[in-house]
Amino acid sequence: MHWELLDATGSKPPGRAFHTSHLIDDTKLIIFGGIGVQGNMNTAYELDLIAKQWNVIFTTGANPGDIPSPRHGHSLCDTPHDGTCVLFGGAGAGFYNDLFLFDARTGRWTMLLPRGNKPAPRAFHTACSLVHNTKVFIFGGQNGSSTHNDLHELDLESLTWTFVRTRGIQPAPRWGHATVAVGMDLMLSFGGAGESFMNDLIMFNSFKHTWSYVHGLGSPPSARWGHSMVLQREQARVVITCGCCKGSPFMGDGHLFNMNALQRGPPAPSQAEASSGESNSAQAAQNAALRDLLTIRDDKPTWQGPPKDALVRRWSAPRIRVTRIVRERAEAAVKEQVNKVLEESRARALRTSGTR
Repeated sequence: MHWELLDATGSKPPGRAFHTSHLIDDTKLIIFGGIGVQGNMNTAYELDLIAKQWNVIFTTGANPGDIPSPRHGHSLCDTPHDGTCVLFGGAGAGFYNDLFLFDARTGRWTMLLPRGNKPAPRAFHTACSLVHNTKVFIFGGQNGSSTHNDLHELDLESLTWTFVRTRGIQPAPRWGHATVAVGMDLMLSFGGAGESFMNDLIMFNSFKHTWSYVHGLGSPPSARWGHSMVLQREQARVVITCGCCKGSPFMGDGHLFNMNALQRGPPAPSQAEASSGESNSAQAAQNAALRDLLTIRDDKPTWQGPPKDALVRRWSAPRIRVTRIVRERAEAAVKEQVNKVLEESRARALRTSGTR
């Protein structure tokens, strides 16, 4: 496994962070939003993976408010309909909990107004499509003053929000984590930031509404947030790359988790309820389901990462071709914008509490 610089032509997006990317029809990558030196953005770009060409997507909306406002830290995920995806939340002029449908083939945005109790405004959460992409699960995130560990389900067929009451362990509140769908019913999430940086791997079973820890042999990646996480289904493994952590603001490492014969590790001291017979049986059922869903090619669940694993040792991080001055200015601009959003959010919260 190795990195390769993709030299694409066309209208390349300006540099940004905390945007979203989404694969359409296995041939086109959609980029939306993010924050850069010019502030928050709500522009969309398409990368044709066959032609290796960037194109600007000229977006439209049928009604005022149909196009999402500039933002970062939002989420995009699949729907049951080809060429479409849903956007939730993020931060810009404030923190959002709005919902939009995007048709990548027409460039058309539509604001959705589901029934039920929608999640509180947040950014840096994750969204995951399960059950044939008919249900979207929103997990975690933060709003500038508090960090969440709640879970919400959006039924795309009935267009209804539901707060999910879970069993098993209760994951620590977090933001900046990463999540992937495994099979039809399972969701894996790694790391994030909360009271501290985290490197736990946790699994949610959407059929049983249970959370559980996932443990494997080898050394897991160091605690981090802002990383990426991808499932390689045919190889039955998860790839985790990059991120930020304490003492090392930007990382370029890569780690593999080979998923087979998943084992349950000892519960955290604060999660004694996870050792109950019900939770153990739920964990066993999840592990069996995961083995059935994936083509298993390894004998043991194993973390692979530098410096011991030969496969990852051949994995060289991509070179970032920017000067030190440009990089420092971009980093400073991102920090300034994020701090501005957080300060404005806290000020609004204080004004609201003062008027009650």
